[in-house]
Amino acid sequence: DGVAGSELQFDACSVCDGDGTSCTCWSVAEEFEWDELSNSTLYPDRTSLTLPDDGSVTIPLPFDFQFFGVTHLAGTEYRVYSNGFIRFGSMGQYDGTAASHLSQHYMQLGRTAPLPSLGTPGPMLAVYWADLNPSAGGAVYTWHDDTRLIVEWAEVPFWNTDIRVHFEVVLMADGMIEMRYLDIQPTTPRDAYGRLHMPVSIGWVDAFGAEGVQVGYGSNLREVRERIIVRHSCHTVVGCDD
Repeated sequence: DGVAGSELQFDACSVCDGDGTSCTCWSVAEEFEWDELSNSTLYPDRTSLTLPDDGSVTIPLPFDFQFFGVTHLAGTEYRVYSNGFIRFGSMGQYDGTAASHLSQHYMQLGRTAPLPSLGTPGPMLAVYWADLNPSAGGAVYTWHDDTRLIVEWAEVPFWNTDIRVHFEVVLMADGMIEMRYLDIQPTTPRDAYGRLHMPVSIGWVDAFGAEGVQVGYGSNLREVRERIIVRHSCHTVVGCDD
């Protein structure tokens, strides 16, 4: 913006002080690709994660990864959640603030939200944020080499239903992200009691829930056998005068 010290930033569309709505910084790949971590022959060194309902597990990053302007160093933790998302950085303790209360709210009982939304448990990558229950079936795997990190939710059911979904996310050392959907639920399901599940949310958001990108929410979901390419600019923070 030409004003030194203004602290304005480019949005995901490279617009100074923009709100990210002037472009689409992600795209649908022409060809579908899939890494089948659930096939132990192809990936004998995969890691199978034990996740309870509404649970999570912490794993060290295999390489540096920048997300919303913060470089998460190799060896620092990221967290994989039962409910179809990953989160970077350590989990803060509940401190009684409104933001902390909201963050706890969204990580319990399968609650979801549009992105960005204040109080969401960011910085998060919502690959297929829904009320899923790996303890009732399916599996969650992770695998990495020097350039890629893959997390796969394989045939995991929605809570208290027989409906299963199969999807994965690929993080690349250069900051690119791929979200892949092998078999997902096109509409919001009901549980065995007839109650409608919370809408599925797909996208990503910063640590405060203030900046982010929504790819799909509720009825606006992805297609089966679809691969979403997320450019680094979709989740970067750069000052207008840098």
